[in-house]
Amino acid sequence: MQCFVKSFVCIYVIAYRILAMPKTFRYFLIGLFSVFLIYTYYNILQVGSYCNTVKYDFKMTSDELIYRIKMLKGNNAEYDVWQTGQNGKRSNIDGTSLHYYTFYFNITVDVRRAIVMTLVNPRHNFPAKLEFNGITYSPNLGSWKDMGELKGTERKLVEGAFKEQVVDRIRSNR
Repeated sequence: MQCFVKSFVCIYVIAYRILAMPKTFRYFLIGLFSVFLIYTYYNILQVGSYCNTVKYDFKMTSDELIYRIKMLKGNNAEYDVWQTGQNGKRSNIDGTSLHYYTFYFNITVDVRRAIVMTLVNPRHNFPAKLEFNGITYSPNLGSWKDMGELKGTERKLVEGAFKEQVVDRIRSNR
């Protein structure tokens, strides 16, 4: 709360000083500030953006990355994550939306089974980025942890397991 109050006071002082400036210079500063905000916060505001995401760059297009992920999962059924709906029908929970593709992977971290959630934004065409957003050890897809919640040894184990079992296999096209 204290941070919010300080930010508000700072913005108020800046706005007061801008209003005291000549009109054309004021418009210039407002435009410059707007461009700065849009540029700075673009990744935060876009769909599928998560704090503390671990991003992996691939020297390929997003379409090629999506194709390789589908091939990897198609050839390795143990990576698929299934969910049973209310009607009793099982379905793979990978999905697409207007802005991104979501892929879930079953991986082994140390000796525990884990489910990781990843995103691919097809608008980031080259280099393609695979975003590792969260993990759960729950088979019913509950208790998700943001990558920022993982600390020390656990984070190193999770990142290492994901890189070895998924990222390296996508890069080598295995």
